[in-house]
Amino acid sequence: MLRIPVIFSQHKSIWKTFINCLGITIVALGYYGLAEICRHLASTPQDVTPVWFPDGFASAAILLFGDRLLLGVLIGSFLANIWAFLKTDTTFHLLQSIAQVTMIAIGTTTGIGLGSYLLRRAIGRESPLRNFRNVSQFFWLTGLMGTMVNATAGVTALCLGGTIAWSVYPSVWLTWWVSNVTGIFVLTPTLLSWSEITSYKLIYFYRKTKLLHFLEALVMLVIVLTISQTAFVGIYPIEYLIIPCLVWVTFRFGHFAATNLILLIAIIAIVGTLNGSGSFARVNINESLLLLQSFIVATVSFTLILSGTINEQRRNSNHLKKSQIELLQKSQLLTKSNQELTQAKQLAEAANRSKSYFLTNMSHELRTPLNAIIGVTQLLQDDESASPQQKEDLQIICNAGFHLLSLIEDILDISKIEAGKMEIQPLDCQFLQLLHGVSESFRVSAQKKGIDLVCEFTPDLPQIIHTDAKRLRQILFNLLGNALKFTDKGTVTFAVSKMTNQELISDLESSDHINVITCSSHSISPTPEVVYVLFAIADTAVGIDSEKLNKIFLPFEQAGENKFKSQGTGLGLAISQKIAKFLGGEISVTSELGLGSCFNLRLPFEVVDPIDYGEIDHDTHQYLLSKNSAQVLNSQHGFDSKLAQQYPLQILLAEDNLVNQKVASRLFQRLGYIVDIANNGLEVIEMLRSRTYDLVFMDIQMPVMDGLEATAKILEEWDFAMRPRIIAMTANAMPSDREHCLAAGMDDFLSKPIKIETLIAAIKRSQVRLLS
Repeated sequence: MLRIPVIFSQHKSIWKTFINCLGITIVALGYYGLAEICRHLASTPQDVTPVWFPDGFASAAILLFGDRLLLGVLIGSFLANIWAFLKTDTTFHLLQSIAQVTMIAIGTTTGIGLGSYLLRRAIGRESPLRNFRNVSQFFWLTGLMGTMVNATAGVTALCLGGTIAWSVYPSVWLTWWVSNVTGIFVLTPTLLSWSEITSYKLIYFYRKTKLLHFLEALVMLVIVLTISQTAFVGIYPIEYLIIPCLVWVTFRFGHFAATNLILLIAIIAIVGTLNGSGSFARVNINESLLLLQSFIVATVSFTLILSGTINEQRRNSNHLKKSQIELLQKSQLLTKSNQELTQAKQLAEAANRSKSYFLTNMSHELRTPLNAIIGVTQLLQDDESASPQQKEDLQIICNAGFHLLSLIEDILDISKIEAGKMEIQPLDCQFLQLLHGVSESFRVSAQKKGIDLVCEFTPDLPQIIHTDAKRLRQILFNLLGNALKFTDKGTVTFAVSKMTNQELISDLESSDHINVITCSSHSISPTPEVVYVLFAIADTAVGIDSEKLNKIFLPFEQAGENKFKSQGTGLGLAISQKIAKFLGGEISVTSELGLGSCFNLRLPFEVVDPIDYGEIDHDTHQYLLSKNSAQVLNSQHGFDSKLAQQYPLQILLAEDNLVNQKVASRLFQRLGYIVDIANNGLEVIEMLRSRTYDLVFMDIQMPVMDGLEATAKILEEWDFAMRPRIIAMTANAMPSDREHCLAAGMDDFLSKPIKIETLIAAIKRSQVRLLS
């Protein structure tokens, strides 16, 4: 098995050697044959050949097949010159002539090899006729520089052998060199153009070329031959009329036709001039040859440069067309891709709308039973006949209901954040009252767990700030709730302080907080005073592993102990961080296992009513906070059975759900009101026509006529002074729902489940508007 590759390799090597030997033989015989033809057909009585075609043949062979054929050039040159310079009268003269011819052959081979080598180094494997640059490189390197070596070696050999005198060295060198240059300029391009013709191109040319094209080529050939015959054999000097014809042929038929036509013209010109006829015939043969060679070189140079330029322009034009086609195809693909992206975007938007619709609908459906649960629980808690154990159980039910409500809010919030629909609604708010309201909300939970809840509010905090109080309260509730949930013993500290400039600079340098502030959607006017406040919530819980710290702000991530992971969705911190960034700040955390964690919330606030902090005493500030928080708590808890006496109102309730009707009626009864009930919007209109009402609590989703349609009808039928105040009371709790209700003309908005505190507040706001 191993012998087969070896035998195959040997056969391949033998075949390659045979091909090389065959090529060398062909080049040697071709060189020698062309030399004999030039001597017999195109030679002067002084044995001067005006065009040395053998060098043109050799240059073409080396450019096409490589340096391995240079041995053929050496042999061919030796054979071409041995018979011209061989002297056999004495042995010395024989050896001298052989050495002389050998030197000429070596010079010829070196010149042709050098010219081909320099050209390939300059243009690579490209065709010398491909473009203007390649043509010019061919002229300089192969046509001019290589032939200088050939002429120098040949004439030097003749002088050393005594064939010519050293005194005529310049003139003989020039004749030799121009002869070689002319031969390469005329024959090499012709052979190179023939090498580019393949059977495929011939078939393609035959199929695509029309009859008129053939006739045009034939007419041009006849015209050029006629002009050449007249100029070089006749007596009329019209040889330069050939140039426009060559230009036409080059444009119409390319460099293949042009180079072959030049070869025919050169042969006619050489024969005619050597016979003493034509425009270049002079008494002095050297003058005749110089004129003839100059014409041939100029014609060839002009034609080949023009051909190279045309080829380059056509190639660029084809490349441009190809690029335009590719660009068009890519444009079509891009258009198709854009269409697909548009369709995908539409599908994504449709899916997002479906998700939003689903979440909104689910929120509505979940809030409806929650409204009954929480409402009845509030009623039972206010029942004086209930035992302490029953009230405790009712509190558990109420807490579970509000916990479920918070989970619904979290899911809606994260959905809005992902959809980019989170909205910040900054308003003026009492900052200290907000802080104490938040802290007091957790004191009962802290007492039940036996944990100290320490609140530290510095005296330099602003009194009134411009921010979204609802969202700020949501963040603080989440951070404090987590701290209390994960702390079994010890202390939870809620510290709020105004950041100094040094602290702010240090904080901005150590984090990307500065980018968050400057890029926030919550724009802060440069005119009012802006303060940066640090909220620090520290606990003595188990702490968080450092590997999990970078994950706690991701949705659905819970880094605490397993026993707490079922007590939430894992959305609280993710939502809080997003809201913090919307407000212009951020949340950071530091934690150590076994010692606890500290969450830092940094926010910028616009101060609405700056005060002189230096005039406030620390103790007085603490006392005022406690007093305010107590007043807030006292006003926010429990039913006020005398509310109807303070705010006497005729109330109509529009609600289609029977359970919600009963719950709402009992809530209003505890406040001292007897309400009428309408099952849909149409009944609302009919009852308003028959009786006067001060307030209408309007549900949105109702049969026959919904709340928005009913509101529009009321605004159309009654003017502002005569119509009742309309308060939306709906399970549609999205911010957009509130906007739609207010935009429809409603005066206020309450979302279910209804808290007794918010209901009382809405009644009071309506009474104020009625009196105004």
